[in-house]
Amino acid sequence: MNAVLAGGVLADPRRGTLEAGDLAVASGRISQVAATAKEQMDNREPAERVDVSGCLVMPGNVCAHHHLY
Repeated sequence: MNAVLAGGVLADPRRGTLEAGDLAVASGRISQVAATAKEQMDNREPAERVDVSGCLVMPGNVCAHHHLY
C-alpha cells in the first residue's frame, strides 16, 4: 500500500530536527519526505492520504524519552 502522511510534524533523529511536512510511503518504505510528497506520489501510483495534522511523525524503533540526571 502507498500512503502519504500529510501535515504532520516530522522528527528526524539524525539531524535532530522537527519540521512540518509530508511523508510518502511506498511498498512499506519511506519514499519521500517533503512539503509536497502527495504531488510527487500521484505520478507513480495512487496513494491513500492520511491527515496527521497535530501529530508527531517519527521513524519506528526510536527511543523518544530522556533521562536527566
